[in-house]
Amino acid sequence: FLESLDDFYLLSSRLVLLQTTNSVYNKTLLQHVVPQSLLAWQRVRVANLMANGGKQWAEVFSKYNSGTYNNQYMVLDLKKVNLNYSLDKGTLYIVEQIPTYVEYSEQTDVLRTGYWPSYNIPFHEKIYNWSGYPVLVKKLGLDYSYDLASRAKIFRRDQGKVTDMESMKYIMRYNNYKNDTYSKGDPCNTICCREDLSSLNPSPGGCYDTKVADIYLASKYTAYAISGPTVQGGLPVFHWSRFNTTLHEGMPEAYNFDFITMKPIL
Repeated sequence: FLESLDDFYLLSSRLVLLQTTNSVYNKTLLQHVVPQSLLAWQRVRVANLMANGGKQWAEVFSKYNSGTYNNQYMVLDLKKVNLNYSLDKGTLYIVEQIPTYVEYSEQTDVLRTGYWPSYNIPFHEKIYNWSGYPVLVKKLGLDYSYDLASRAKIFRRDQGKVTDMESMKYIMRYNNYKNDTYSKGDPCNTICCREDLSSLNPSPGGCYDTKVADIYLASKYTAYAISGPTVQGGLPVFHWSRFNTTLHEGMPEAYNFDFITMKPIL
């Protein structure tokens, strides 16, 4: 893609908004999605403009739920962060949407333990159940379990190794599917998925890009970003030549870029 598909906002309210997509496998829910909807991106932008805290962001976003683009949103309030001292209540809110329902909760206690993981599986029990994940666990295994999916286990194992910006970049680009037992040989059972390397059904999808920041960078509306699938550990560079039947007008032939600094120019 020429743009990122994931929400990543550093706002003047000192809120940081992140997002990962949750699939809805319960297709009966999709019957409630109608063309006459206020789309998700519109509700996100309005909440970004109006909210001064995580709860207020969730309340604004929850209105006029369209059921389109069903995600987990992570709203981090930097005003609540007392660096090297404490995280005040309200530092982190988690917001999840499916057709007909939005749920949000304050999750600073989890963040106080060290990290909050997000990996395309719903956190809230109702959202998880209504989206059809328990059925998939029974049919296809633990890859659809919130606690026992491969990426959940990798984050749990490796999050303590993140000590600076370079190690943060590393974990967010991590893909060692050939050697990591949690990946079980699947290039998408890892943090930065490479669907194009699948031996069964390769496709140009997965982990398209990465954005990282710390509290100092975020306070200056600055982040490091990289475009394209990971090449960590000697993985091959992604080339469009393998997928020439897929439209990719205006895109580079190969994606082998470094992190760049993104910041305001005005």
